[in-house]
Amino acid sequence: MRQWVSKTNWLLDPFREDDDCWLHPSPPPGRLSNAGILRPCGNISKRCQWSDNSGKRHSLVLNYGIVVKLVFFTMTKQQQDGFINRQWHLSHLCGNWTCLNPKHTTVEPGSVNLSRNNCFSHRSGCFHKPECLKDLKVPLGTDGKIVDHKELVESRTHTDSFDDWATQTFDEDDDFNHSFIPDPVEEKSLAEDSMKIKMEGEDFDIYD
Repeated sequence: MRQWVSKTNWLLDPFREDDDCWLHPSPPPGRLSNAGILRPCGNISKRCQWSDNSGKRHSLVLNYGIVVKLVFFTMTKQQQDGFINRQWHLSHLCGNWTCLNPKHTTVEPGSVNLSRNNCFSHRSGCFHKPECLKDLKVPLGTDGKIVDHKELVESRTHTDSFDDWATQTFDEDDDFNHSFIPDPVEEKSLAEDSMKIKMEGEDFDIYD
């Protein structure tokens, strides 16, 4: 567990602030549900294995946040009992499941963890203890990385298919320019020539 924590810390920004979210730079990819829908993994975990005094092998899948608290002895006795005997959850106070900052996590009953989702979906105040860090919540994609809305909008506007021809550009030699966008100077010259022809008694129109 100590090796896992040490290797993971090497991935993080060395100049990160203590109170910022330390988002994992390479979170686990999304997974396909039974319905065939791609969903985010939801946690950063690892299977830990060990042997007891009798030589019997054991294994347990642990969330990274739980491992950090075990390694640095930051769990209270109540949290230790809740995690071991009552299946308490690791809750992200910031609402970002890829955050590795131990200040942003706590160990609490699963029902309390789930109730935090409502806190992040509403603008009202928070009644949890410890309080949710609602201002740090960021949109995460199925790959666990921050969704860049600006880049998403730009990618949608720069496409090869256009619904409105007015947004397209045309080369100077395109037939479109000559057929639909006549030169104003040329139009004036043609009108003057037509008037002269009519005044001279010609019986045909230059526009025929």
